[in-house]
Order: sequence, then structure tokens, then C-alpha cells
Amino acid sequence: PAQTIVRNRVSSLASAWRSLSQGQRDQWSAVAATIPRTDSLGQTYTQTGLQFFTGYNSTLLLLGEATVTDPVPVDTSPNIISAELTVTASDTGGSRLMVVDFGGTVGSSTEKVLVYATAPISQGINFVGPSQFKFVADTPANVTSFSILTTYQALFGPLVAALAGQKVFVKCVPYSVNGYPGSEVRGFGIATSV
Repeated sequence: PAQTIVRNRVSSLASAWRSLSQGQRDQWSAVAATIPRTDSLGQTYTQTGLQFFTGYNSTLLLLGEATVTDPVPVDTSPNIISAELTVTASDTGGSRLMVVDFGGTVGSSTEKVLVYATAPISQGINFVGPSQFKFVADTPANVTSFSILTTYQALFGPLVAALAGQKVFVKCVPYSVNGYPGSEVRGFGIATSV
């Protein structure tokens, strides 16, 4: 399952960290100290060099890219202000639709936005935890609208008419050219039926 894949990835990256020279580890720690993070309670913190190395390289692996041993220069990521999801469910595949619309500063074709989504849930639920989001797709940051239908259905099953009225949350995380994350934005859509 996915949990085993993540556990193996983290274990492999921790091993790679131990194989770095002290100078390389110091570089990762120095870069990590310059990038403040915000936790779910709104408190600001900085990661250790190991945490930053593991997180940065995990993202590269998620995107099918090679890991790096030296940190790349810090740059800025595109600023997404909002993410809205349009979901249309149908018993005939041709009518199904699942599109994420981004609001805010659109980035370049070399920057990326990673899109995560939840399985359909009750419309009355207004908060979902981080573990409920699954990686769905990535797209260049120069688009304002992006379909996630094919990969979403591969993860969660077909969007059939019986799902009408259910809510799907999305989380969009912009990444700079050098792979540094920006502020995540969450949105949701309620499935309609055709």
C-alpha cells in the first residue's frame, strides 16, 4: 500500500542523508533555517536539515525525478490565491468532469503545482486532515484550469451519478523552478449529476 511506499522512501532518504558529508548536511541545515513553515495551528517553525532534505527529495521522487545531494538555490514559487473544483458525476463516462481552477498569480511552465484530493465524502464535512489527501497529479504552473478526472478515477473509482451531492476537497501546492514549495491552498467541489 501507499503507506509502505512512503515508509520505504523516507527510510531510503534517511540512509542517503547519513551518506552525505558533514559539509553537505550543514548546507541543507542552513537552507532549511531560511524557509519558515507554518503548522496546522498557524505557528511558524523551521525544519532541521534532515527534515528538509527528506521532504525536498520526497517531492522529487513523487514527480519521478532524481534526488539531489546538494541543496539548490532558494527561489520563490507562484502565488495561488484560490483553488476551486468542478465535479460532474455521470453513469456515462463521456459526461464526467473534474476540473481544478486556480486563482492568483499564474507561474511559468517550468514551475509546478501539485494537486491532492480526497475521496468523495459527505457534504456536511468541512474539514479533512492531511492523511485524507492523496496525490493526484501535477501540472505546469502557467495554467489556470486543469483536469484531474483520469488520475482521480484511477485512485478513487468512477464518478457515477450516485456520488451527486458528495464533496471532494483539493489541496494545491505550488513549487518553484528549483522545487521549493509555496503556500498550499485548499478548495472543494460538490458533485453534480448529469
